[in-house]
Amino acid sequence: VYAKVVFIMDIQAHINEVWPKLHALAEPAFKEVKTAAFLADFLRKLGYDVTENVGNTTALTAVLDSGKPGPTVAVRTDMDCLLFKNEDGSLEPIHACGHDAHAAILLAAAPEIRKNLKKGKIRLAFQPAEESLQGALAMIKDGVLDGVDIVVGSHIRPVQDLPFGKYCASVNHVACATVEVRIDGK
Repeated sequence: VYAKVVFIMDIQAHINEVWPKLHALAEPAFKEVKTAAFLADFLRKLGYDVTENVGNTTALTAVLDSGKPGPTVAVRTDMDCLLFKNEDGSLEPIHACGHDAHAAILLAAAPEIRKNLKKGKIRLAFQPAEESLQGALAMIKDGVLDGVDIVVGSHIRPVQDLPFGKYCASVNHVACATVEVRIDGK
């Protein structure tokens, strides 16, 4: 374990404080300007080395170096929202896929990582345009994975969701597709 993360009771309070702010900043693919500014400011105050406009986009990274040799671990999250068409035909930006929660969780972990990093580096990667599948490509082309030994990420799923393969008239998914993948080997 390169960064011993001790989750304390305050972490839930922290998520509850940060999440509403991110939720209110719903911005679609490559337009996450206010979101990126909020994230960058927050992480700079914690002492992370923040790089904005990664891949000539709204993407950002935040690096923390322990000063001791060790692996570089990247923790990736997304930050864009979806555009929903209202009955009048207008489009409304809404965080319906949980990207605001993903970013809030990583912001809650950031101070704990900072306190407990023993060796190596941590690179937090905040990806725009996850829904359009273009944000990761722009970041990779700009070298966000260069020198990274391990990449970690997560994606939440609503507790009210149905099991994979089941249908219900009242459940509406907003993602482009659901894919089941099997990987054999290392």
